[in-house]
Amino acid sequence: MKKALLTGIAALLLATGAAHATVQLPEAMLGDWCSSDKSTDNRSVFFRADKCPNNPEEDITVLVDGYETMWANCTFEKLEQNGDVYQGRSFCKYDKERAGDLGDYVAVQDFELDVDGQLIVTDVSES
Repeated sequence: MKKALLTGIAALLLATGAAHATVQLPEAMLGDWCSSDKSTDNRSVFFRADKCPNNPEEDITVLVDGYETMWANCTFEKLEQNGDVYQGRSFCKYDKERAGDLGDYVAVQDFELDVDGQLIVTDVSES
């Protein structure tokens, strides 16, 4: 009886673990984004355009597993969803040709789409 109960619990735990899907950014967030003049120190605003009119140094390409800028490539180590906001903890490597040897860094940011379809990326503190 105990063996059947333990086997049943083990099967339930395996099934529950398998049911949790990996969080991914929605398709609408992926791709190339142009920097906006609405950005602030810790909040970047991006919009879609065939050709970015502003400074390409501040544009971003959002990928399924991270994002790229002119200066760095970042890979999501952790991605969580809270409603329409996706919080990513990313490990970033600077492009040594463009940025020199600034070293690697960890970024924690919220990614969300606003009602106008703009991508908002906000730097947050690690908790």
